[in-house]
Amino acid sequence: MLHRSEERTTTTGAELIVDLLVEAGISRLFGVPGRRVLPIYDAIYKASDSITITASQNEQGAAFMADGYARTGHRTACVGISGPVILNMVTGVAAAYYDSVPMLVLAGQAQVQSMGRYAIQEATGFGRSPDQLGVFSRITK
Repeated sequence: MLHRSEERTTTTGAELIVDLLVEAGISRLFGVPGRRVLPIYDAIYKASDSITITASQNEQGAAFMADGYARTGHRTACVGISGPVILNMVTGVAAAYYDSVPMLVLAGQAQVQSMGRYAIQEATGFGRSPDQLGVFSRITK
C-alpha cells in the first residue's frame, strides 16, 4: 500500500511512529488525545488510511479496549498522554501481558529539556514524578 508518508520531504518523529505502526500491521489505535501525543494522531490522520483511531475517556479504557480487540486477532495499539495518567493503563496492559495478548503500548513524555524540573505530565521518575518506564517494565516486553 502506498501511503502519503512517501510524499514527505522531511519526516517528524510522529510520522516515523505512524510508518512503523503501518509496517507492523496495526489496524486500530485506542487512546486519549492529549498534548504530548497529538502529533501521532495528526500524523495518522494525514498519512494512514489503514489505522482507525478510537478515542477513549481515559487510558484505562483504552488499554482494555486494545486488549479486547487484540484478542479477536487484530493487531492493535493503545496510547496515553503522559505523567500520572499513564498509570491508568497498568491494569489493562497487565491483563494483556499475563494472557500473552500482543498489543503495542505507546506513551507520551515531557520534553527532554523539561525533565527533572517537574514539568507538566512528567513521568521520568525524577523527584516525585512517577517512573513510567519502571512501572511498565514488569508488564511489557
